[in-house]
Amino acid sequence: GVVWGTRDVCQGPVEYFFAMNKPEIVRSIILTIYSNQFDNDGNWPQWFMFDKFEEIKADESHGDIIVWPLKVVSDYLAMTKDFSILEEPLAYSSRETFTQTKEKETLLQHIDKQITYIENNFLEGTFLSCYGDGDWDDTLQPANQSLKKNMASSWTVALTYQTLKLFSE
Repeated sequence: GVVWGTRDVCQGPVEYFFAMNKPEIVRSIILTIYSNQFDNDGNWPQWFMFDKFEEIKADESHGDIIVWPLKVVSDYLAMTKDFSILEEPLAYSSRETFTQTKEKETLLQHIDKQITYIENNFLEGTFLSCYGDGDWDDTLQPANQSLKKNMASSWTVALTYQTLKLFSE
């Protein structure tokens, strides 16, 4: 189909293609995911479409979505040692029009923007990731919207820690 859930693609298909020893497909997935990163802040849509439907995508995402693409890159680099991927020029997705930007930056620049977003969205005075617009478990969505900026998901915190540790290695 033409709809990709950002987290979903970073889990099932990526893990499948790693297990099938098809890192070139994971590379392609990474480039597609990062070209759908929002230009203004470095976050992602919860889900996105592409090809002729690229203008249809979510304008928000759950708090853990920001971490999954970085985890995939970390796993890819650990498995392949293909550091050339970090120099690939990629467009962004405009948050205003949901289309690809003319501006391109390297994957490494995309990652820098992503890490800045993660750091800027820690709970005040902590290194805990903000809950954001939700959690992977829809039953855990806060009834009080102010909690999105004052609450952390321990699952997301663990994923963020593990991923940033892997990426720094």
